[in-house]
Amino acid sequence: MPDTLAAGLDDIAHEAAIAVSATATGVALLDKTDHMTVQGAWGLTGQYRRRLARRPGLVRGVGPTGRAVSLRRRMMVPDIQADPELAPWHEAATSAGFRSMLSTPLDFEGNALGRRNAYRSEPGPWAQADMELLGEFADHAATAIRTSRLIARQERQLARLSGLVLELREQTHEHANRIHGIGALLALGERTEARRFIAGLLSDQDAARDAAIGRIDLQSLAGVVLAEIQIAAREGIALAIGEDTALAELPPGLGEAEAVAIVGHLLHQSFEAVADADASRRRVTFAARGGRDGVVFETVDQGDRLPSSAGCPLADAVRAAGGRLARRRGAAGNTTVVRVGPSPAR
Repeated sequence: MPDTLAAGLDDIAHEAAIAVSATATGVALLDKTDHMTVQGAWGLTGQYRRRLARRPGLVRGVGPTGRAVSLRRRMMVPDIQADPELAPWHEAATSAGFRSMLSTPLDFEGNALGRRNAYRSEPGPWAQADMELLGEFADHAATAIRTSRLIARQERQLARLSGLVLELREQTHEHANRIHGIGALLALGERTEARRFIAGLLSDQDAARDAAIGRIDLQSLAGVVLAEIQIAAREGIALAIGEDTALAELPPGLGEAEAVAIVGHLLHQSFEAVADADASRRRVTFAARGGRDGVVFETVDQGDRLPSSAGCPLADAVRAAGGRLARRRGAAGNTTVVRVGPSPAR
């Protein structure tokens, strides 16, 4: 989480605690495993935060906090020590001086983001006015979280699209150089050689169009694959399109810019894997398949080793899209598979 968002959530937690005379407040965000981690807080002791971070910790649907997220409604606990569902937290709550709790879901446009908990040092019910006020603070926090995530997503998309522009610009320069080459041959009267050169170019373009555009209906993805085919060729690498490639649409939640980022990083990783290989092994095969139920992007290369995931742009792009990345090494070389979507295609 960006430091600015964490600081903002801490400030919101502080203001919420003052507004309803709470001893402490905390914001916990939901991850893709249905667990929640505290990301913004005021008044929570280190011991209590460590207890919340421990598994099973905060889980969607479990306990008052988990139910607040699942049911998307407030859950009030007048006496923590008297609630059997909170037995795992009784000791930590007693040490922190917490006797009552109110859990409010963080929700943005129908998407559950997590929850906000507020604690008091005295047992007893919470007033309706305080519950409504905490709900307004929860809405404020949810908006800040969603805005931060959208900005981060746009920054990732912009970075990848900027890279694509550079690649296409290089491709344009490549075409210009070829045209100059044809012109030079014609100026020298080498018409037969010029015709052969043109025929070779058209053959390359036909193969790229048939393999990429013919099987990938999304223009942005087809365009980046075509650009990568020519970039690979300049580096002496043959990029082929797998025969099982068939991609007409993306699953909900995966934008074209994110898909372009994943495919670009995936291909560049494979290019790097074979960069120092013998000419006969400087080959990469790319496949894309699936649809609304999930997509798979896959490369097979004959590099000597698998790359590390540490600090890997591909891993970061996949994680940001909520996908899964798998690598394996076999007799045919390295296989890297990216799956994205609610039920990724196989």
